[in-house]
Amino acid sequence: MFNSFISKGQTLAAAAMICAATTQAAQAATIVDGTVGANAVDYIFFDFDGGALQINLDGVTLGDPMIRLFDDNGSAAGALTGTFLGVNDDGGPGLNSELSVTLLNGSYVLAVGAYFLSDTEARSGLASTPFLPGTYRATFSDDITVTNGIAAVPLPASMPLLLIGVGALGAARRRAAKA
Repeated sequence: MFNSFISKGQTLAAAAMICAATTQAAQAATIVDGTVGANAVDYIFFDFDGGALQINLDGVTLGDPMIRLFDDNGSAAGALTGTFLGVNDDGGPGLNSELSVTLLNGSYVLAVGAYFLSDTEARSGLASTPFLPGTYRATFSDDITVTNGIAAVPLPASMPLLLIGVGALGAARRRAAKA
């Protein structure tokens, strides 16, 4: 009987560790959806705590996406002057871009454009290669903080907190309407 109890306890402990690991993994990724205008460049300004970071960019309707990563030194979108850190074009058979980098704790800018996005185009925001506008989804393998107003897609672990906040706002609004 004692061995059976230990086995159940070990099973419960293993299940708890799996749940915790799954929750941590769900909280680690950040997804950002965006749009690139015709002959333009879109930017994702973000803060990162440092370490290894994988960026996968799926050109949802943006054909043949290309990404360039820069250090954010405070320069504005369309006038980037930060240090160039990495580039990727055509990371897979679906013409997606993938970039693996190791970064320090700091602020960064990801420039998103179409194929043949040069350094000058990424910095200026004007692409000379003609292409149609399109949408993309950028998936960051770790938790980042988007700082330029692009809303990150909420992850499943953050949904209960979001629902509590929406419920509280609704209750406050009902109380104000009755008064």
